[in-house]
Amino acid sequence: MASDAETASRERARTVVALLAIAGFVLVALVLPAVGADAPGRSLLPGNASGEAGSTDGSGALGDVLAGRAGGSPGGGAGGQASLVDGLMGSLSGTGGTPGAGTGRRSPSTSGGSGFGALDPGQRTGVGSQGSPLSASLRNQSAEPHFLVRSSAATYWRTGAYERYTGTGWSGQGQANRAYWPRNPGVAAEDRRTITQEYRLLQPASALPAAWKPVDVDGPRTESVRLTDQGGLQYRGDRLPANTTYTVTSAAPPSDPDRLRAAGTDYPDGLAERYTVLPDSTPDRLRSFTDDLTADTETPYRAAVAIERWLEANKEYSLNASHEGGNVADQFVFEMERGYCEYFASTMAVMLRTQDIPARYVVGYSTGEPRANGTYLVRAMNAHAWVEVYVPDTGWVRFDPTPGRSRLASEFRAYQRAAENGNAEAAARRFLESASREDGANPVRPNEGGGSPGGQSPPDGQSGTGDGSNGTDANATEFAQTYNHTESGSPGETFDVDGDASVQVSLVSDPVPGQSVAVRVERDGTPLAGAVVAFDGRRIGTTNASGLVTGTIPFSATLDVTVTVPNETAAPAGSAALALANPTGTPFQRVAGNESNTTRSFDVPTDVRVGVEGEPGPGEPVTVNATIAGRPVPGANVSVNGTDAGRTDADGRLDVSLPVSEHASVRVERGEAAGNRSLELANLSVAVSGFALPGLSVTVTVTDGGDPVPGATVGVGDSTVETGEDGTASLSLPLSTGATVTAETPAGLTETRPVRMRFLTAGLVALLALAVLSGAYLLRRRALDAGRSLREQLRVALHWLSGAFVSVLVALAVRGEALLAALPAFLRRVRDALAALARDLAAAVRARRLDLGRLPGPRPLLARLLAALRGLLAGVRDSLPGGDATTEPDGATATTTGATADAPAARERVRRAWREFRAQVPVADHRTKTPGELARKGVDAGFPRTAVRTLRDAIRDVEYGRRDPAEYVDDVDDARRELSPASEPRSDGGESDGAERFDGGDGS
Repeated sequence: MASDAETASRERARTVVALLAIAGFVLVALVLPAVGADAPGRSLLPGNASGEAGSTDGSGALGDVLAGRAGGSPGGGAGGQASLVDGLMGSLSGTGGTPGAGTGRRSPSTSGGSGFGALDPGQRTGVGSQGSPLSASLRNQSAEPHFLVRSSAATYWRTGAYERYTGTGWSGQGQANRAYWPRNPGVAAEDRRTITQEYRLLQPASALPAAWKPVDVDGPRTESVRLTDQGGLQYRGDRLPANTTYTVTSAAPPSDPDRLRAAGTDYPDGLAERYTVLPDSTPDRLRSFTDDLTADTETPYRAAVAIERWLEANKEYSLNASHEGGNVADQFVFEMERGYCEYFASTMAVMLRTQDIPARYVVGYSTGEPRANGTYLVRAMNAHAWVEVYVPDTGWVRFDPTPGRSRLASEFRAYQRAAENGNAEAAARRFLESASREDGANPVRPNEGGGSPGGQSPPDGQSGTGDGSNGTDANATEFAQTYNHTESGSPGETFDVDGDASVQVSLVSDPVPGQSVAVRVERDGTPLAGAVVAFDGRRIGTTNASGLVTGTIPFSATLDVTVTVPNETAAPAGSAALALANPTGTPFQRVAGNESNTTRSFDVPTDVRVGVEGEPGPGEPVTVNATIAGRPVPGANVSVNGTDAGRTDADGRLDVSLPVSEHASVRVERGEAAGNRSLELANLSVAVSGFALPGLSVTVTVTDGGDPVPGATVGVGDSTVETGEDGTASLSLPLSTGATVTAETPAGLTETRPVRMRFLTAGLVALLALAVLSGAYLLRRRALDAGRSLREQLRVALHWLSGAFVSVLVALAVRGEALLAALPAFLRRVRDALAALARDLAAAVRARRLDLGRLPGPRPLLARLLAALRGLLAGVRDSLPGGDATTEPDGATATTTGATADAPAARERVRRAWREFRAQVPVADHRTKTPGELARKGVDAGFPRTAVRTLRDAIRDVEYGRRDPAEYVDDVDDARRELSPASEPRSDGGESDGAERFDGGDGS
């Protein structure tokens, strides 16, 4: 469940989007009035060149104007040529009016429409996604007009296609690149069929509808039209404004099934790899199922037909369909029983790709409502999705796996509802006429023109009966007849609306499960009395003289209203009236005998909104309120965390006690209606602070969502306490290696928290304390031995530590320098060895006497490597201060004149002399002094200056200068004799005559 912060963030985002949309509408409203002058001579809605309207004399003049007779001259402002909408408005209501075009601004009659639908498909879309505008438009049943098209052939109007399947939807329309028209059709002239279309947009559009495959585009704004990688027409700017007109020439690929059956799999380079890719998450069972389904097919076309027929035969068409996440195609095949176009199209494309057959997901519009002279009025509800399959030597061929009869029946029902609840014909008329008024044409008065009883046009929201009731428009029958047309989906497949226009079945109000609704039954606009009406096969009653009967809507996603007409009111002999196709695609045929049946299906909302009244908390009582479309849901089963809690009353309410837990899930269901609500009752947290050791006390803090919980029982082992107003309590830990703190709120909600004993930390603290005490003891003892105070001894110790640290740094630097000095010599030796080996090999090759047997074997080679390594280590050791040899910078071993073979013995004699002198110097700690400092101390103490300096220079040169100690042995021995203890230091810096020698003590 989303947090309050996340919900607020989404609401702010939606507010920003809504404000941007309003700003866009305002901008369009300011810019569009001048659009009508863009294409003089090519206007699709007629009028003279100056923009003046034709006459409106109330005798059908509007129909004359729209039929190309503006101003009384043939052709109107189009130079005598027929208009795109010839006869279109003449079949609406006969109401007089003014020619004009929609500007994209909505009239009141079109409120609640679908926005721009498939005219703005975007780069990606989800299937069955609530957050995808394109997905929402494919479910929309609004009668809002989107565009007019006059075409030489009835087909689908394509706006976009997608390449990549993501598992939950599609992406990748590709980049829109500049196209040069006309384009190569890609199909031989004898095979292709040319389709010419003239469009007038009634809504702004970023994607231009066009029949596949567009090869030429012409119009005042088409220089900014680009062609996407998937063959869609994309406007380079934001959107083409409403009232824009353009013409498209398309080269339709051949759709002869015999030719398609003969096609093989010789696909162009890269095409199969591009359009057969599936995400790695695609379940294997979908591929296996499709393998079995297409096992007996011999060609890709036959496989496509097999998949399409299976979907049409095994899945029902319904707009009330959704899935629970995961792979959409897999869910539709194995988990779902019904769906609508995007489910059918996506699944077929994915199943084809599992068979390595190139396929892509396509969106646009179905044919729409046919009018006169090859004109079609395409509305929001005609937004549709299908599949394009690539056939070698033919190109992309359209396949529509959605059950066509059921889809058309759903559109037909939507048109009927629009006619009953706001008059769809009048809505279309007002939409176009409002554009005419905004363009400066004369407004149309309601009493100018016929079509409704009394010569009046019905106001918004009223029927054409003149009584102000919400009923069927007088033109609904004529309208239904115009919509009863034939469409072609896949190659060789045609379907139509199998409806009976003589008997009309309608609902007076929107259907809501559990609520009463009045059914109106009419024949040719006249109330039909005595008809038996049944809901989902269950009789509800017989219509009265007004053709009305009332029944209760069952809790199902689809309501089938069956009307049985007795013999005395049966249709005249020879009537071709048939019942409307049900959502499964199987027509309900009239029963032979003394009565006839007509069935009409209505989509019923089944999403239950679950409300909770009261403050949700663990164990707290609340009231559950269940509604659908704002109406209560009585008698629904309510369960909390899977446990039955009872049934809702007549008002859809039920008092329940929430469980003692942090979360609760409330579910309400009745029949096919269901809804869920997740509640977060608590967010209990227990925190332990303090130094956790057995026997010590710690502080336990209990919070719920950050708020302190007073009165909570906190325990560990057998010890329990209660938290105070601040939600804290002190608790003693038991004598054990571990413990667990348990907190129980007054409501009974429990939470535990393990306590980790800090034994390691305590051990380290103890060791540190022991080290401090030991150091203090040693300092005290040294101070007593030296006759110093503890403070003086501490100062001496710190001084010694600093000197030791400096000595370590100096030693590291000296040894590092020695290593660096030895490294060039070693590298040179390696280089020379490798060079010698290379020369020997080169000479052997030149002499063509390369004897591989002379090369050392593994053991000799290993021995050589080990010997080289030992030599390297010895050289490094000897190069260090105090080593047996000293390496000069050029790599040669120093052989200073006078060097003897017993250099170690000479070095030890120099060191011993220095230690003897150092022991005689009166300093607290000689390790903190450098040779120069000790020498000064010795001279100050009265030792002979010359002897001291000789000894100082010798130790410096031997230890740090890497000089040969043999050079200094004789001078050091002389200085040693002068500094022997037998010679008492003199105050003038002289020396005594004593010549006694030390025996070599270490002097420390």
